[in-house]
Amino acid sequence: MATTKVDRAKRGPSPRSSLTGRAVGAIPPTALVLLGIVSVQLGSALAKHLFSEVGSFGTVALRLFFAAAVLMLLWRPSLRLKRRTWFVVLGYGVVLGLMNLCFYLALARVPLGIAVTVEFLGPLAVALAGRGAGWTASGPCSRQAVWYC
Repeated sequence: MATTKVDRAKRGPSPRSSLTGRAVGAIPPTALVLLGIVSVQLGSALAKHLFSEVGSFGTVALRLFFAAAVLMLLWRPSLRLKRRTWFVVLGYGVVLGLMNLCFYLALARVPLGIAVTVEFLGPLAVALAGRGAGWTASGPCSRQAVWYC
């Protein structure tokens, strides 16, 4: 039998504790997933109408601006971060902006349903791969979907 040594020394607050929400644990995971799906679908549908006014680049800028505004108003994160943390946060923002830009450039060229489905395949594949049992536990439908993609 394998044993592990547990360090029971008292430590300060976890660096993650300042990033986690006060009420996130109160919301069931299924509701969070459904909220995320509705958010992606609604955001994509609204963005499709903005292309004629501000283009793909402008749509990405507006989305990131309003996301930051909502984050600052509702979540109220601490802005006193170490330099290394700022690099991580800004790097994440740049990657998120580039991802949205690629998605919106695709939305300008292909139908909304196809673009959103392709965007959703990445997180779905990660979730299925992380199930522990691998692709065999994901059922015949997902194997069939992967086969045809």
